[in-house]
Formats: sequence, structure tokens, C-alpha cells
Amino acid sequence: MTIQRSTTQQAETSTTVEKKKISIFNALKEATKLGKPTIHSKDKHLKDIVHDMCFKKSKEEDFKAFYLVDLSHVKRQYLKWVGLMPRVRPFYAVKCNPDKNIIAVLKELGCGFDCASLNEIGLVLNMKGKTLNPNDDIIFANPCKQIDHIKYAKSQGVTHCTFDSSNELHKLSRTYPGAKVLLRLAVDDSKSICRFSSKFGVPFEDCEELIKLAKDLKLDLCGVSFHVGSGCTDANAFVNAVKDAKKII
Repeated sequence: MTIQRSTTQQAETSTTVEKKKISIFNALKEATKLGKPTIHSKDKHLKDIVHDMCFKKSKEEDFKAFYLVDLSHVKRQYLKWVGLMPRVRPFYAVKCNPDKNIIAVLKELGCGFDCASLNEIGLVLNMKGKTLNPNDDIIFANPCKQIDHIKYAKSQGVTHCTFDSSNELHKLSRTYPGAKVLLRLAVDDSKSICRFSSKFGVPFEDCEELIKLAKDLKLDLCGVSFHVGSGCTDANAFVNAVKDAKKII
């Protein structure tokens, strides 16, 4: 059986795609101080783009370094994620690359944001373009936060925060009693290039005590977080971390 989309449906789909292209383009215009971003055709070879940039800069006697980013790849990776895991919403870790153009594209696509500081929260909230809902679209994923950063998050309506110690729970209880807290679990990151469990996270055997404290302090314990490290080479690290998180829940 062959099912062909009607002409009307084709036109509607084309219009939707075109609107998305325009919204991302406008987001990039707002994100950069240089005005209209330079967009190259996908048919143009990267080597030719670099050659033209070098020629232009040398002609203008501008010898500062520059870099090129394929923002269409950022979009493809996001769509690949939501296609393979439609029930799991990605939250982009701003600290890994706080470039405004990348954030603008992800913001228009509907991505959430993992922020580790006052500055990162301010960056994603103050950019023009699609309006974010701080309660749903941002998580303050720093288990050891400064009090003024917590107050700022509260003032902006960012409710989700991570913790990994009793001190952090008491700090949140005093400063932001309405916060929704997530326990940062220490997991096996031995197969990663950059490891974090030696600095952050609660060992599995100590979680029960902190969960009880969160309840005693009347904080809204709403989930578990973990970090298998950057440059992880073993997918089982994620599998085992999710299994441990499920046990806690």
C-alpha cells in the first residue's frame, strides 16, 4: 500500500519547517553582537570556508584566532536524541560550551539547560528568542552552591537544585525551602577521561541518611542525578548508574 501525503499536508509541513528555520535564524541574530550571522551553504567545502576567512582576515590585518561551528550538526544531534529517546528530555550543560549561538539554536529547538552558576542561569534566561520557563527548563546542577547564587535562582524561579551533602540540604532549607532537590549520586566513572565522583556525589550506601534528612527538613526530594564523567568510553557506566538511581527511587 502506498500512502501519499496530500498537497495541503505537504504545504503545511513545508511551512512548519520554514518557520523553524526562520526562528533559529532570528535567534542567532539576537545571540550575536555582530548582527547578521554568516551562514555558509552546506555545498561549500570546509577547506574553502577556512581559506576565505583567512584571506579576509589577512586583508583586514586581523590576525586573531577564529573558529567555525557547524550549527546544523548541533541541531541534528538534538533531533537524534529526541528521536531515539522521546521520553527523556535533554538538558544542555552550559559549562561545556557557553557559546551564545549554540545556546540560541538549542533554545529554539526546545532543549532544557543544566546550569552550574548564577552567570549561566542569567545567560540562558536573558537571551532573546524563545521564552524559557525557569521551573521546567533549567536545573541548577551544582551540588555545592554559593548562597547568593541560590538566592538568585530563587528570584528567577529556578526550582530544581542538586545536592550531595547534609550541609547543602541545610543551606537550601534556610535559603530556598521551596526548592525541588535532586540527590547527586556518586557512580563508577573509572572509564572516563575526566572523573568527578572523587569530588561530587553521595556513595550509594550513604544515600538513605541524606534522603531522611531531606524529608525531615521538609524539602521536596524529586529525583536523582549522576555524572559518569566526561569522555566516558563504556556505555555500561550509564546502565549501572541508572540501575542504582532506580534502586534509590
